[in-house]
Amino acid sequence: MDELERLKVAINLTEYAASRGYQLDRRESSRSSVVMRHPVTDDKIVVSRAESGGHWIYFSVRDARDKGSILDFVQRRDLCSLRDARQELSAWLGGERPGVSPASYRRSVAPRGIDRDGARAVFARAKRVFNDAYLNSRGIRSSTTSHPRFVETFRADRHGRVLFPHRDDLGFAGFESKGHGWTSFAPGGVKALWSSNALPTDRRLVLVESAIDALSHFQLCPDACTRYASTAGAISPHQRQVIAAALGRVPPGTTIVLGFDRDPGGDDLARQVRELAPGPCERITSPIGKDWNDCLKERERSFIQAVSGRTGPCLSR
Repeated sequence: MDELERLKVAINLTEYAASRGYQLDRRESSRSSVVMRHPVTDDKIVVSRAESGGHWIYFSVRDARDKGSILDFVQRRDLCSLRDARQELSAWLGGERPGVSPASYRRSVAPRGIDRDGARAVFARAKRVFNDAYLNSRGIRSSTTSHPRFVETFRADRHGRVLFPHRDDLGFAGFESKGHGWTSFAPGGVKALWSSNALPTDRRLVLVESAIDALSHFQLCPDACTRYASTAGAISPHQRQVIAAALGRVPPGTTIVLGFDRDPGGDDLARQVRELAPGPCERITSPIGKDWNDCLKERERSFIQAVSGRTGPCLSR
């Protein structure tokens, strides 16, 4: 094994990130995916281990371009060359490291394997719902969640989280999971695309970063001719293939709209998708806040306050 490979495998990226000030978010972390946040820069990273080769890998939730191995992690944060990053990490591996409390990082992370059947079984146990308390708390009304555009496009689990299924050419791929203080993707699942229901009137496709943004945009700008798709954040190489195939299947005359977040990460996503599109795309952003749900929450303050004291299970269909 050469030195670069050894650094990617041998250095625990969660321990190294902790030495740089990142703090472990135990609530959002899982056995194979570790979430860490930096209290000063507000950066949020997700760390895992590749199934093949055992590399420690990461991606930043804030910037779709910020991802890769521990070498990429150092290069991005120190604005340095690969050679400088290698020297920094070789010294770290040789023992030149600050003391880091074992409680501040994960000593081991299980390699992330692909288990579509396992993810499908979890989704199948979730309840079919037409309204949801968590979505209400984000300003999304039952008139939106029960609309034909969105019926059967999400479910609710026993933890009060909402599951949005992703699909690719192989069928069910996994699901995005959203809840109070919680964002995750199904263990064993593969990020692909979440989609709203298609209707005969469709003439417009809006791509966004989360299914909640899709629901929010629809409620803000109801349009019988618009359908939606979500990437659940930064896109992987597999998602690039899925998106390219999906865009290639849109009916002639369909307007493709890039409704990603109003920030550098959203701009980069728009650039990547524009490269995959067979024709020109329209770029739109939320007029308030970073994303469409920020805007919706501002517009639906009274509704959110009215439902804030309501508790209990989702309403089953």
